[in-house]
Amino acid sequence: MKKMLNSLYITRQESYLHKERETIVIKNGDDKLGQFPSLTIGSITCFGQVSVSPFLMGYCAEKGIGLSFYTEYGRFLARVQGKQTGNVLLRRAQYRWADNPEKAVSIARLMVAAKIANSRSVLLRELRNQAWLCIVWRDLNRLADTLETCADLSRLAELCLQLALDYHRKIMLPEVGEAFDRNGEPVGLVVIGMGKLGAEELNLSSDIDLMFTYASGGETRGGRKSLDNQQYFIRLGQKLIKSLDQQTADGFVFRVDMRLRPYGQSGPLAMSFDAMEQYFEDQGREWERYAMIKARCVAGDIETGQTLMTSLAPFVFRRYIDFSAIDSLREMKRLIRRETQRRKLDTDIKLGPGCIREIEFIGQCFQLIRGGQEESLRGRA
Repeated sequence: MKKMLNSLYITRQESYLHKERETIVIKNGDDKLGQFPSLTIGSITCFGQVSVSPFLMGYCAEKGIGLSFYTEYGRFLARVQGKQTGNVLLRRAQYRWADNPEKAVSIARLMVAAKIANSRSVLLRELRNQAWLCIVWRDLNRLADTLETCADLSRLAELCLQLALDYHRKIMLPEVGEAFDRNGEPVGLVVIGMGKLGAEELNLSSDIDLMFTYASGGETRGGRKSLDNQQYFIRLGQKLIKSLDQQTADGFVFRVDMRLRPYGQSGPLAMSFDAMEQYFEDQGREWERYAMIKARCVAGDIETGQTLMTSLAPFVFRRYIDFSAIDSLREMKRLIRRETQRRKLDTDIKLGPGCIREIEFIGQCFQLIRGGQEESLRGRA
């Protein structure tokens, strides 16, 4: 097997072809690759906002070359295996990933049919990687604006959550059956997205903040043994998190953060609607009101979950102006500022004074204070 010694590094202005003992500078970018037909290129790396042209994608697909992107979002690696696969991915990337659901449907069918847990893990990560390739390609080539990119990443997270949830629910059927309430009505898990997922603002480095809840207590039926509904949904939630968060040879799907749930890390992984309402009524703090502004049902029994969100709305958006809440928000701002100074983040574009987090905080303060009277202020984004 011929050893690959050459690596091509592409920036917006020029490219550098690194050989064993020399460096060739190629002006005007990737379309000059054809000048070097005899070279064996092992990898191509793009830095910054490089236009990843159809020529480059086709060249990598035909030659089986690893293609890496280093963008402001961090490192993204896409390895195109063979010309046919590369062309398919390139055609898909001409359009929004969210408008091409056929790949997700085929992945879902394969996951259900897979007998080995590792195979299911690989399939879910394959879906994520191929969706990322399309989303990043459109972003780098200015075919999508920021809102579209964030929305498509959020749709991807929702889809992966639903696929993993459906799969594990079916796998658990023979052992524990399905959950029912005390009246014999089926009960489903509701997955609530918080933070950037709830607001449909995910970026390529975002984790997903989640809460798990369900309509009512009861027990499972139809399996070899019965579980209390809370035990069942905690077990289902654990499997769901592991499907997405676990680091494997194929990477992870999404990092999952459950710390925003009631009682934080010390609280149960899943709680009933009644328990959630009781918690927020008796113990809900101002920072939790702040966090719940962006809360949204993203997977599972979404329709039933809307009843909980409606019940919790008065906790988040109070009908009267609560001046004690203003004092609490001031204290929250002082704590944020103190933490920023402690970590020496005064020049941080996200966390520093006057930067992204502070602008968002000011807008959400108005939502908390006036949102109960003006529904137009209750938006998540």
